[in-house]
Amino acid sequence: AGDLLRPRGGRRRDRKARGATRKEFQARGELSNAIDMLVIDGPPGFIQKHSRYPALPLLEGLLSQECHVFLDDADRQDEREIVDLWVERFAGSSYEFIDTERGCAHIKPGKI
Repeated sequence: AGDLLRPRGGRRRDRKARGATRKEFQARGELSNAIDMLVIDGPPGFIQKHSRYPALPLLEGLLSQECHVFLDDADRQDEREIVDLWVERFAGSSYEFIDTERGCAHIKPGKI
């Protein structure tokens, strides 16, 4: 399957982003290649507003130019807002909604 980068169980740190302090999971593992597919299914939304937002900005330097990003639970308002924020941040991004039980957003990041 390739390399895996997983969040460290329960270890979070505070980080300032977009004028607010956010709680972020610390990642563990090493990658030998650029990321071609990124699936984001956590952290849970109850931790904070836009809790999944940091995933893409934190990993942007590791993404291949052809990377596909999948955000689970895209039926939720927070996740729809996150997609809008990512599309705004990464010029030339596109996305499509995939109709699943809780919704999934397929994002093709633009200029990374």
